Amino acid sequence: MTEDEPYQRLTVLMKEERLFTHGDIKRRDIAMQIGISDRALHDCLKNNTGMSFTEYINHLRLAYARELMLRPKQRMTIETIAMESGFNSRITFWRLFRKKYGLSPEKFLESHDI
Repeated sequence: MTEDEPYQRLTVLMKEERLFTHGDIKRRDIAMQIGISDRALHDCLKNNTGMSFTEYINHLRLAYARELMLRPKQRMTIETIAMESGFNSRITFWRLFRKKYGLSPEKFLESHDI
């Protein structure tokens, strides 16, 4: 098994099943699903992305939230987008979104005329 094989399995799992949208996602549960130890998943993510498990999940959630925000004619509230993306808190979503994209979710929507 190559070092990137677990990461490839993880990527497929996240893309196909969008497990990152589950608010109660746990690293050990994902590790079991791809057939590696909890520690091996930690190392795999650090080696392939430079991120921790939480950072990786939040990265996927924010990208998905942005995707939802940019969908034409599917206007959702910020709270709905946050929950659909896997965030358990609107405040956490807002803080992380602003940190990553440099503006609040509301300003992001305004700037894209959505």
